[in-house]
Amino acid sequence: MNHLNLTAPTINQLVDHVKSRALAPGWYNKGWDVVVECLTDDEIAALIGPRVLTFDGATRAVYQKYVKPHQAQAESVDFGI
Repeated sequence: MNHLNLTAPTINQLVDHVKSRALAPGWYNKGWDVVVECLTDDEIAALIGPRVLTFDGATRAVYQKYVKPHQAQAESVDFGI
């Protein structure tokens, strides 16, 4: 019988995944730059939270709690240009 090892990733693995996604082409310039440039690993871990058990869940959590609100704020700024 073939058994899969289905252990959940550690919080450090989730943080590393979010950071690598944030640096990926197409993501970095869409608000994800602030994740890797302004947040510590501990702050990213806090955004992910203790209940998230997947890489996609970690990405969604950081997007909903941090990236999306910052995108909306940046879009509302009038630079007068």
